[in-house]
This record gives sequence, C-alpha cells and structure tokens, in this order.
Amino acid sequence: MDEAPAAELPAGDVDVFLDTLINPDFAPTTLALSQALALAIILIPVSALLFAALNLKSRSDNRVLFITATISAALTSGMMLTVFLAPRWVPDVLRVSDMLGFTIVFLYAWTLLDFWRGARRSGLRPRWAGCAVLLSIIATPSLFLAMALTI
Repeated sequence: MDEAPAAELPAGDVDVFLDTLINPDFAPTTLALSQALALAIILIPVSALLFAALNLKSRSDNRVLFITATISAALTSGMMLTVFLAPRWVPDVLRVSDMLGFTIVFLYAWTLLDFWRGARRSGLRPRWAGCAVLLSIIATPSLFLAMALTI
C-alpha cells in the first residue's frame, strides 16, 4: 500500500514567520500590536518564573510547589524565547506535525496551573511579581483581539 507523502513546509517558512513578525507593509498600529503581543506572550512565563523563584527563595513551606513552578516556567520561557528569537533552531518536524503547538499549549497550561497554585498558597505575595503575571495574562488576549480588529 502506498503511503501518502508527509506534509512539508516551504523552504522559507521560518523566513515567512520572521517577515510577518516585523513586516514593514503592515499599518503602524498593526505592527506595534503584533510586537506587543509577542512581548506579552513571552512575558507570561518569564514573570511566572520570577514569581516562583522569589517565592522559592523566601518561603520554606510549599517548597516542592515552587520548585515545580520554577521548572515549568523556565521550560516555557526557554521554549518561547527559542520560538520567537531563534526560530531556525526549531526542527521542521515539530512544525509539520504540530508537536510544537501541542508542546507550547502543554507548557503554558503547566506554568499557569503552577502559578495559580502558588498564588493561592502565597496570597499572591510578592504582589508586584504576581501582578506582573496577571497583567501579562490579561494583556495577551486583549492585544490579540485588538490586532485582529485592526487587520
């Protein structure tokens, strides 16, 4: 029985991604919103990492919770920084099979769940770090909707 050929990305797929991220043909508001959206997407795990690390350093209770929160936020931060800043390092196999999307959704869910548990246990202390995570979480869909309305 003949197998169907695997779907392949065009040779310049990463170039298309980079061009759409910083496309001079976009309207200035759309370009600004796309840059802000990329920043907000990256800030969620980075600020969650900061929140977990500060709680790990200052609290002796719930140490295991903040260790897992630090690990999940670090993995998500590393993944998102790689996807946005070094997209050529992401293998094409992950892009074609949509394993990249599954991995990103899984890591974000793990990070947000650990943040939620840590915020409940610590009373969202330190407040400024917890508020940074919450603002990033709120900003992401807001910026996405604003960008969708401008296109």
